[in-house]
Amino acid sequence: MTDPKIKARLEYLRTEIEAERISYGEIAELGSLAEYIEDDDVQLLEWAGVPEYGTAAADVPTVVAEALEHFWEHVSKRYPEFTTGDLSVEAEDALRTAAERAVRIWRELN
Repeated sequence: MTDPKIKARLEYLRTEIEAERISYGEIAELGSLAEYIEDDDVQLLEWAGVPEYGTAAADVPTVVAEALEHFWEHVSKRYPEFTTGDLSVEAEDALRTAAERAVRIWRELN
């Protein structure tokens, strides 16, 4: 998506939040667009699952990034016949988002 299209999509998602009819799929989409949300847009950042700075939850993306590095190291050792680590952007985002959500849930439960 181009920048104007992303901004328009974020504003559409905001209207869905305010109308209390945002779907789970749209919430996931919002999370994938988090990097395009302005730093002071608390409403969209919160719905996108971006942790507030200075909280213990802020380290979740770092923990997940480190864990995924180890994950892919293990996968590449098990499949030595594959020489590249190509993965679609969509699949990579879905994996990271799911892992971050799992870590946050795990933290809440423990």
